[in-house]
Amino acid sequence: MEPFESGWAKRKSRGNMYGMSYKHLYEKELIEMFESGAVNSSNKMSAGKMRESLMTLYPDRFSIPGETEIKLIGKLTQSAKNNQSSSDKKSNRGRKSGTNKPSWYAPLEQIIENNPTEKPQAIFNSLIQSFKNDLPNDIPMEEGTSTIDRDKIKSTIARFKTNIKKNAKRSVII
Repeated sequence: MEPFESGWAKRKSRGNMYGMSYKHLYEKELIEMFESGAVNSSNKMSAGKMRESLMTLYPDRFSIPGETEIKLIGKLTQSAKNNQSSSDKKSNRGRKSGTNKPSWYAPLEQIIENNPTEKPQAIFNSLIQSFKNDLPNDIPMEEGTSTIDRDKIKSTIARFKTNIKKNAKRSVII
């Protein structure tokens, strides 16, 4: 009897834990099901019902995605629609309706988009230089003084940068 080397019966890794996914084959039908449910609420289906309808459409196939994958496709299509509608509306989340953003937000957003890796201090300096001694009335000032509140502006810079990173990650996922 010949001794075998350790690990002789192990399969080679293919990069995925559960093998190949076939959801791309049915993505068109699934998106149509989601959209018909969005248009008419009586057509809404759960992931299980969608899987059953795929099984009736393709009775001889064994590659039909599971309920978890179908739910994932639904979340992705819904988040894509939400991102599209929010970019169209320019939502003011966290603000009372009817109030506008401060006038210094637009130049700040532009500076951050042009230099996303720049440090907050440099972005702050660029913002102040962009006003050329004509500061807007709504820029935050320290209480009781006529100096600009650097901390509030830097926290706004950090928040904008975080939002840009989140949107970039979302666009990569979708």
